[in-house]
Amino acid sequence: MWLVLSVLGAGGSMFIVPALVFVLHAPVSEATGTSLLIVAAAAAAAAAGHWRSGDVEPKVAAIFGGAAMAG
Repeated sequence: MWLVLSVLGAGGSMFIVPALVFVLHAPVSEATGTSLLIVAAAAAAAAAGHWRSGDVEPKVAAIFGGAAMAG
């Protein structure tokens, strides 16, 4: 499953829920939560990499992050 997602990239996340539901017979709520966890982990890993390489401006990140959380 991880190999397929890594090959498909971010667009592959739309395939994880149907794959979990129809191939692995997981309940929809469990498949949705699992998909969210996978996407969140990938985003956190990417953000950490950018932070370590110095590509993040904390003030800009706080503004955009706060606006995103506010909705």
